[in-house]
Amino acid sequence: MTIMAPEAIDESLDPRDPLLRLSTFFDDGSLELLHERDRSGVLAAAGTVNG
Repeated sequence: MTIMAPEAIDESLDPRDPLLRLSTFFDDGSLELLHERDRSGVLAAAGTVNG
């Protein structure tokens, strides 16, 4: 599963959201979640950084 970063960051989004933070960290189009998102607040992903 590939997740794209949001086009613009909405003020109502929580900046602590793991998916938002991972989307910002990894290169566009490279984010791949390692497991389904749940309510635990923990999210693991793989992707490239400046790659």
